[in-house]
Amino acid sequence: MINLRKEVINPYMLVWKMNNYSITYVIFEILMRMMSIMAFPVIYLFLLTIKPFKKIKFCFIYNRRFGHLLLNTDLFLRNKQLGFIPDNVYYLFFSYKPVNNQVVKMFQRNMNIINNEFFYKLFAPFGFFRTRFNEPLPLLSNEYYEYNKADTSLFFTDEECAVGRGELRKMGIGENDWYVCIFARDEIYTNTKFGGIDHSSTDHRNGDIDSYIDAVKYIIDKGGFVIRMGYKVSKKFGYKNPKFIDYAIKYRSDFMDIYLTANCYFFIGTCAGGSDAARVFDKPHAAVNWMPIGSAPFGKNEIFISKKVVNKDSKLPVPFEKQINVLGDILVQFGSSPEDILQENNMELENNTPEEILELTKEMFDRLNKNFTSDSEYERKLKQFNAILVDSNHWCSNFKQTPGKEFLMKMELHNTEN
Repeated sequence: MINLRKEVINPYMLVWKMNNYSITYVIFEILMRMMSIMAFPVIYLFLLTIKPFKKIKFCFIYNRRFGHLLLNTDLFLRNKQLGFIPDNVYYLFFSYKPVNNQVVKMFQRNMNIINNEFFYKLFAPFGFFRTRFNEPLPLLSNEYYEYNKADTSLFFTDEECAVGRGELRKMGIGENDWYVCIFARDEIYTNTKFGGIDHSSTDHRNGDIDSYIDAVKYIIDKGGFVIRMGYKVSKKFGYKNPKFIDYAIKYRSDFMDIYLTANCYFFIGTCAGGSDAARVFDKPHAAVNWMPIGSAPFGKNEIFISKKVVNKDSKLPVPFEKQINVLGDILVQFGSSPEDILQENNMELENNTPEEILELTKEMFDRLNKNFTSDSEYERKLKQFNAILVDSNHWCSNFKQTPGKEFLMKMELHNTEN
């Protein structure tokens, strides 16, 4: 049986680590919780009283994780565009100390957000007790319909655009130049941002940035710049070129994290918050080392190649059908680790090779330039690939996935064992 280790995201959850917080902050936490509990029945009765005249719901933004901050909040706006959110309700959002202030500022242009720790914690019991006045911000990571039928609501002001262009000039990128963003998740971000907490259950989503070198050379040869994204990174990129910018090490800021992704030609990245920014802005995305097995990026113009599952002894690839049977219940939002399951089945993961990442990069160029050619064999295998997901009732079987053509054609799909 698969053991799902769920990371609870709760607006009222209290986790104290005395080595990380000052005594003053601990006292503040205690007082806030006492105050919120005392204020809760008073506010609740007030909301009940005015409900016949004005319906109000509170929403608590997920501040700690970049991907959840982006996608869970953005999904609300897309659902509103599509008419799934009623217009007769006043939604009040709470946030504090978000991992990226710029994106909250941009959400505030379309949402009523109070970005304040005091008020977040004062109203937190409405989320903790799951009252009728709380509107959750869920994400299943398979919202293909919402992300393909609705468009991004986020935009930059003229002043922000001027700042962004100025920062690009500092990097040597002119107004007529184009660039591709690359990103590889590694362990340093979670270890730095959330020190003292074991995040090894998500290590299977990491990748090696140096495996992008061939793709970077190809992009530069085609006349583009390449910008390496990341909040914290474990190492410098193993290739130097005037048209490669190691932004994560030299230039990184909250604002440019968003601006660069929103204005790139396309994005190459792993399954993590950095890549989620591309989806929020409807940017083409070539996803590599994608995990969990059976999942796929679900936004506009997204193609992907997953990590490979191989037999531990023979190193031969495990058929996709068997991968789904063994690993198909792993959910990305739970941060569940497949390591124990792989060990039990004598399997292991292999990262995508530089050649595979280069192939996907070339395919993205072809698709964007309308040069991509399909054929009957590819379409047949693509249909079989998606049929395996449907037959297994996989949680990402509600949309047609688009794995990279060359990667898919080399895959063994069905079990041959008797």
